[in-house]
Amino acid sequence: MAASDAVILKNDIDLLPVTAPASLLLTGNHPLDGWRMTLAQHWPSSTLHIPDTRHPVRLQTLARREPLVLLSIVLPVLDKPVLPRREQELIDKVASLRQTILLLSSPAPIAMLPWHEQVRSLLWLAPAASAAEVLTVLSGSEPGGVLSFDLPRYPGNLQRQPDGSFVQRADIRPAFAKGRPDRIRT
Repeated sequence: MAASDAVILKNDIDLLPVTAPASLLLTGNHPLDGWRMTLAQHWPSSTLHIPDTRHPVRLQTLARREPLVLLSIVLPVLDKPVLPRREQELIDKVASLRQTILLLSSPAPIAMLPWHEQVRSLLWLAPAASAAEVLTVLSGSEPGGVLSFDLPRYPGNLQRQPDGSFVQRADIRPAFAKGRPDRIRT
């Protein structure tokens, strides 16, 4: 992934671009080991905390103390176009905090409501995003990416195709439209 494969979908409180914080909390639903070395190289003065995500209430308490929280959610191809319960719970506990940036990656459309309204900063990433590439975008590189599919507001806004994939119904406006970031509607 390069900066051209990332799309800033939301930046409601101008949290982006990010300068190196004194400390930050990194959490999510996949292995985050590659981040430790990358952060040491890009933000050498920052202390990185990677807490256990099995206890969302404790995670929320830890996240409240940090000046920056990166919540990374990487989704596989799903049977239903909705967030799995565990990922929804992580977003409910952490993403609504003012200092949280949600880093979301999915190979297919997922319904954006109700959780997307809780998120203040949302970066859509290509599925193979590396920590170094994500930090480049977070630090201010222009993410010139495009969405390769519409992101619906609700699961009912999608139609299942014969191949099993989902596409946005043409008669309903999506939460975020396919295309270049400057043409994205919210």
